[in-house]
Amino acid sequence: MVSNDSKDCLVRLDHELEKKGVDSVLAIGSSTSDNPELFYLAGCNLPRGGIFVKKVGQAPILIVSNIDLGNASEGKIREVRTYSDYNYDQLLRSDLKNAYNNLLSRVFRDVGVNGPIVIYGTNKASTILKISSKLKKSGYKTYVESSPTALELTMMIKSNEEIDAIRKVGSDTCKVMGKTISFLSKCKRDNKKILFKDKPLTVSHVKKIIRTFLAQKNLINIGEIIFALSPQSADPHYAGVDLEILRESQLIVFDVFPRGSNGYCFDVTRTFSFGKPPTKVKKMYDAVNEVHSKVMDFIDCEHSPSKTMNFACDLFEKRGFPMLKSKNVSEGFIHSLGHGVGLTIGERPYLSLHSDDEFQEGQVFTIEPGLYFKKYGGIRIEDTVAMINGKPKSLTQIEKKMTF
Repeated sequence: MVSNDSKDCLVRLDHELEKKGVDSVLAIGSSTSDNPELFYLAGCNLPRGGIFVKKVGQAPILIVSNIDLGNASEGKIREVRTYSDYNYDQLLRSDLKNAYNNLLSRVFRDVGVNGPIVIYGTNKASTILKISSKLKKSGYKTYVESSPTALELTMMIKSNEEIDAIRKVGSDTCKVMGKTISFLSKCKRDNKKILFKDKPLTVSHVKKIIRTFLAQKNLINIGEIIFALSPQSADPHYAGVDLEILRESQLIVFDVFPRGSNGYCFDVTRTFSFGKPPTKVKKMYDAVNEVHSKVMDFIDCEHSPSKTMNFACDLFEKRGFPMLKSKNVSEGFIHSLGHGVGLTIGERPYLSLHSDDEFQEGQVFTIEPGLYFKKYGGIRIEDTVAMINGKPKSLTQIEKKMTF
C-alpha cells in the first residue's frame, strides 16, 4: 500500500486550484482500477470506487461502500464515510434516476461546497457531461479545465514514497528483463536460427516466457509487450508477430512497461542482437547510446524538456542521422525523447519539441532516444529516471549491452 504525503500533494492541488478560481474538487469512479486520478486522491484500492470531495483549503472526505471501508481506512484520507451515512438506499428507492445527483448534493451541503467545482476521475465523457448537467440544474457551477489540469500538475511531482514505489516496480521489471535476456543467451544457434529445445524460437514463445516472469513478480504489462524483430522494428510501435523466428545478427527491440501491485508503473527498453550486427547497425547503436548518456548529463532544472529534446536532435544531426526537427522525416530519430511515468506511462512532463513543461524536483520520466531505418530496423534505449537534487537519477538497473 502506497501512502502518499497527502499534506504536500493536497497543498499543491489547492495552490493550483486557487490560481484557476476553483472552489472544490469532485473525483468519482466505479473503481480505482484503471482510474489513476481517483486512486491518487484516495491513496488506496477501492474495488467499488467512491466519491472524493474536497473544498479548497479544507481536508477532503471520501465516501465508499461499506464493503470498501477497510481499504479506504488504509488510504490517505482521514475522513472516510459510507453511502449509508447519507441514506443512499433511501435516495435510490425514492428517485432512482436522480439518486446519485441527490447524493452529491447532500455531500456538497455537508462539506460547504458553493463555488466552481472541477470533476476528476477517469470516466466516460458522457458520464462527466451527465453529472455536470445535473449539478448545474441543482445550482452548482462546474469548471472545465484545459490541459494541464491542476491535478495533472500535482501528480507530476512525486513524493519520496511514490519514487520508492516506482523504484520497486522498476527493480522487479529489470529482473524480468534480465531473466529473459539470460534465457535467450543460453539458446542454441543453428543455421542462423535461434533454437529452443531444438525447435526455432518464435516471438510468441518468448512473450509467453516474459508474461510468466512478469506474473512471478506480480506485474501486469499495460499494453502489448514489444519484442520487435528487424527490419519491422523500424516502426517504433511494432510489437512483433507471434510466428516470427529469431535469427542471428537480427536487431531485437525489447520494451516492457508494466504496472505493479502498488499501482505504479515502469518503462524500460533495451535493443540487442544474437551475435555481431552489421557495421551500420553498430554505428546506429553507438549513436543512440551516446545521445542517451549525454542527455543524462545535460538534464537539470535549468534546461526545459523541449530544450533537452532539441539538444538530443542536434546530437543525432552531428552524427549524420535525420531527426524529428527536420520536415517530412520518416526515418532516423522520429519520436519524442521521453514522457512522465507514475500511475500511468503517459503523463507529464513530456520531453518533446513543443512541450511547455519544466523539469522539477520529484518528477519521474523516461529518456528514450532511438533511431529507425526501414533497411535495418529500430534501436531504442530507454531508462526511467527520477529528478533528485536537480539531476536525473536512473531507476533502471539493467546494463546496456548490444550483443550476446
